Amino acid sequence: MHPTPLQLESHASCAGARVMPGVRRFRDYEAMRVLRKTICNVLLAVSVACSLLVSEGYGKLPINLVSQNDIARKFDDYGDLNTDDEAARLDAFAEELRQHPNLRGYIIGYNQPRKLRGSYLRRIYGDQHYLSWARGIEPSRVVVIDGGYRNEYRIELWLVPEGAPPPSPDPNISRPQINDATSYQFDLECLDCAPAVNLDLYGLRKEGLKFYADVLRNNPNLRGFLMVGARNTLNEARRARRILVRDYGIAANRIVIRIRYGVDGSNVEMWIVPRGASLPMATSNNSFNRSANSVAFIRETCLYRRFVAPG
Repeated sequence: MHPTPLQLESHASCAGARVMPGVRRFRDYEAMRVLRKTICNVLLAVSVACSLLVSEGYGKLPINLVSQNDIARKFDDYGDLNTDDEAARLDAFAEELRQHPNLRGYIIGYNQPRKLRGSYLRRIYGDQHYLSWARGIEPSRVVVIDGGYRNEYRIELWLVPEGAPPPSPDPNISRPQINDATSYQFDLECLDCAPAVNLDLYGLRKEGLKFYADVLRNNPNLRGFLMVGARNTLNEARRARRILVRDYGIAANRIVIRIRYGVDGSNVEMWIVPRGASLPMATSNNSFNRSANSVAFIRETCLYRRFVAPG
């Protein structure tokens, strides 16, 4: 009776002899055959399990996670806040942009009918200026969208990945109709107001006057009327007129400055006056009579009567 390979290997090992090469190759072949069979069984089980997961819808989860990174996401949404509270929201928004350089920020503003349009525009674009000037975000990474009108003033902050479509505004009321024959107040700047954080663009400097100038440039039949209530506001109004003329190309005879009795001395009101429309109520018989009857002021009044008042 011939010994089996296993008996030969056992005998050789006990005798301290070297194992025959043919015997070792036989055992390696058997071990590999068993290993291959085990692997095939495991792969078959995994394949069946994956098929069951996909059929139940679990296989779609990673796809959804990836797609969420390619769409715009609303980061915050708030109403008319104090400037320090709003600055805190903007600080968190800036930090998110700083940590994710592949994102762009969008500011969508919604005005309400009772809020002056100029003040509204100076605030939403002032938020953009704050993120850039105070928080170091590149201006090109923050986009401002005038979203129209809602029942209440709202601000939305959005994060948008590169290549993703921007968010779409969602107003819920129509833009108020403006009577072409009636004067209306466009903006109001307070000289003595000191908010905790200054977010608004200053209404009597170039950046803040841009929106007032745009209205005047788009319709040559409109005139600008600056209503002031004190000597310091009169000087500011005159400086604002120089900016409108020099930087925005508005003809000097289309901008009139007037002192108004009973108006808060720290405010400058910016009105839009169509050709032939009546002016906001004003009088030269007030405590600033000396300024009201000055040569410069009389010249301004004459310019108004000549270029604005005629129909």
